Amino acid sequence: MKIKKQLDSLIKDFALEAYLSKPPRDKVEEFEPTIVDNPSFEEAKNLDNNGKWKDSADHYYTIFTTTNDPLEKAESYIQLAQTLINLVKYIKARGFLLENKDNVLANLSEPDKTFFEARVFEKLGWINDYLGETKEAISNFSRARDLLSEKANKDDSILRIYETSNHFLGRLYTILAWQANETDTDKDTEKAIERFNESIQIYEKLRSRGKKDDAAEGFQYAWLARVHIMQGYHTQTEKDLEKMKELFETTVQERPGSGVLGYYHLLLGRLKFEQNDLKSSRENFAESLRINTEVLNYPSSQADALLGMALCDYSLGEIEKSKEETQKALFLNPSLLYRGYV
Repeated sequence: MKIKKQLDSLIKDFALEAYLSKPPRDKVEEFEPTIVDNPSFEEAKNLDNNGKWKDSADHYYTIFTTTNDPLEKAESYIQLAQTLINLVKYIKARGFLLENKDNVLANLSEPDKTFFEARVFEKLGWINDYLGETKEAISNFSRARDLLSEKANKDDSILRIYETSNHFLGRLYTILAWQANETDTDKDTEKAIERFNESIQIYEKLRSRGKKDDAAEGFQYAWLARVHIMQGYHTQTEKDLEKMKELFETTVQERPGSGVLGYYHLLLGRLKFEQNDLKSSRENFAESLRINTEVLNYPSSQADALLGMALCDYSLGEIEKSKEETQKALFLNPSLLYRGYV
């Protein structure tokens, strides 16, 4: 994989000394949510949908610290953790989940207790994935999936959490394949493709029930595209990207504040890089950055796009520009240093 070799060189040459001397996962993450007047889940969700995660975190935090309703407390606990993840506050999110897990679950009865326990493991899986702790993340998502496996087809909300865990297992197997020697990837890529195809079937089932989620379904094709790029199947990748684009364009029509097309341009940039079309590759990475800055302020995706631009500039001999872009990417998302992929 051309991009992997270039990325290894880029990180080796340009990673900031501060990050190398002190792994970014140990950085102090400055952010403290505050109490707000008249907090509500509805307002928090509206803020979430518009990428205003610091504001939504305040609502979830206020509900979590003031409510006496066990279900409200559990839901705000999960949503606050997710908001911290969106803000790239991974260590804080993990600490918050682990510190409050027993207390939150102790006040719930079945089946709610099992459902929220699965959601805790799901969020821990997200965090450990982003922190590059792949085996721990696989354990987390497998635990969440197992907790819900018998109930997934009986309730759509449970089915969605089951699917999320299933999807992330596919992502993690993709990462294992990426990290392995090129001759030792087939087993993990097969597992990844199996998981993504199962998730597509779940979203088709939800669509038949009038509960479609075009964005989530589109991300299954996004990760299939990643796998097929890795395998060198460029024609199949183009088909994945077309399906992904179709689903994401529908999402943007319904929710103009969605930045999902930034992910389409990120992966199209990756494909063009593998095809040695560096001009088109950089243009798509730049468009991904624009969308994730102007439409949805999402630091993690901004970092991915910047790193893609840096790869192109590095290959084009624009060394200083590449260095600057790499350092900006690492500042936005330090986990890129040990996650190791775009």
